[in-house]
Amino acid sequence: MKTKEKVEYILKNYEFSRNCDNYLIVKLWKEYYELNLITLMNVNKTDLSEFSKELWEFMQNVPKTDDIIRWRRKFNQKGLYLATSNDVLLKRKQKEIDTRKELGYNPEMVTGDKWPKEWPSFISGTH
Repeated sequence: MKTKEKVEYILKNYEFSRNCDNYLIVKLWKEYYELNLITLMNVNKTDLSEFSKELWEFMQNVPKTDDIIRWRRKFNQKGLYLATSNDVLLKRKQKEIDTRKELGYNPEMVTGDKWPKEWPSFISGTH
């Protein structure tokens, strides 16, 4: 199963994962890499060298956090699995606008994005 499919499964079945990327990441790791997590938890933490090695192996075997978040964003751009919290929706939209400004993009121009037309009135400012 590819990372995209794993992310979609978690977003579809665990609604809170839509509001918190850290929860999404940990839930995905727990759902699909539980044995790796158990192995990591059972490592002797006093032996920093062994723990570092096991942590490195764990991180090499799970999807990267950036990839997980990127897939969540791609689903959101299609209008799928949007956050259920208004605060999260507002913060993510503001972060997107700020990032576009920093990169020199027109923040009003959101290509390939359904959000600007379909966002609820409290976000667009048209109460």
